[in-house]
Amino acid sequence: MGVTTSGFSLFYYATTGTDLGVTFDLARSVSNNFINIESRAMNKIVGNTITAPIFSTAAISTTAILFGGSIQGSGLTISSATITRVVSTNNIVSTGSATIGGVSNQNNVNSVFQVLGTTRSSSGANFSIFSANTNPTVLIFGKSRNPTIGSHTIVGSADTIADFSFNGSDGTKMIEATRIRSSVDGTPGTSIMPGRIQFYTTSAGDSSPIERMRIASSGFVGISTTNPSVELHVGGNTRVTALSGSGNRAVYSDSNGNLTNSSSDERLKTNINLLSDNLQKIQKLRPVQFNWIETEKLGSQNEIGFIAQEVEKIIPEVIGENNDRMKSIDYAKIVAVLSGAIQEQQKIIESLDQRIKNLENK
Repeated sequence: MGVTTSGFSLFYYATTGTDLGVTFDLARSVSNNFINIESRAMNKIVGNTITAPIFSTAAISTTAILFGGSIQGSGLTISSATITRVVSTNNIVSTGSATIGGVSNQNNVNSVFQVLGTTRSSSGANFSIFSANTNPTVLIFGKSRNPTIGSHTIVGSADTIADFSFNGSDGTKMIEATRIRSSVDGTPGTSIMPGRIQFYTTSAGDSSPIERMRIASSGFVGISTTNPSVELHVGGNTRVTALSGSGNRAVYSDSNGNLTNSSSDERLKTNINLLSDNLQKIQKLRPVQFNWIETEKLGSQNEIGFIAQEVEKIIPEVIGENNDRMKSIDYAKIVAVLSGAIQEQQKIIESLDQRIKNLENK
């Protein structure tokens, strides 16, 4: 195997009676007490000959490959179908690559470790924790800008920390279809590491994935935009199937923040009564022209409308309040009051018209 070793226990399990043919090139003189080797199939290490006892304890899975410690780099190849379990209780440290199930690199990016197989069970990986507490199992990806392994130099804003790349074969090689990327999103510092997650897909006919969505360090989600400025920022059209129907209809937000249709179906209503004093209410409203204070968010254009606090005193039914305590006006509902005002005004006009006719007939 060409593995440089120092102070660990390594366990190899294989089918009984099979010679693994494992070779260790030891970095220093060792004894059986320093390196503990257990094998169910052999009792000899080729190269530096070390006699080790044969063990026959514990039932062994025929598919699992487990690393109980850490493996860094290595010049380690595990491709024999007879090997079913590899456990390192400490560390294997060396300078090559590790392959399980094959010997050649199968992706566009060279890898120091890969698992190859012909079935789900022979090419999968399982990370599980069995513990009577809330601790999770952990898979960590890290980045330092220092080229010396184990040394630290602070990363920069927009540095890519890790990519999860999903590939498929085009008949000759593996090519990337989708990607999930983790990047630095802001200025890092001591114990401070702002980050974002980006999602990439490849369109039909294209040769590489492009970013479709990201979750920024602010928590804002951007779809078809790389600079989300609100909680959900969509840089294109949206469709909500639950709100679909015939014709164009208004969409409202209920008190819980749910989007709903503006339904006016009689079957949904009770306690129906005519509005009164509509003309008087309209006469009290103060139409105004104004500009927004937050021009960056709302724009610098001239606006027209009403002041919510003033309207609330006259027609409180059209006023709403957001979570930030800012008041809003449902302008569409004012149409009902306007209609009532026109009807009341029309009655006045008709009454005056009749009086004029009566005077003219005298």
